Amino acid sequence: MNLIQTPRLDLHHIAAADLIELFEKRDDSQALSGKTFTNPLRVLIDFQ
Repeated sequence: MNLIQTPRLDLHHIAAADLIELFEKRDDSQALSGKTFTNPLRVLIDFQ
């Protein structure tokens, strides 16, 4: 897993295909499947 750690947050790499799925279908299930992180703020799923 690719991980960038900073004092305030950890940034995880999301594969290009999963990122497209997030943006186009507003569904993070594929991107999060089998991962150790979550998307509690529903980034790219809910637009304000």
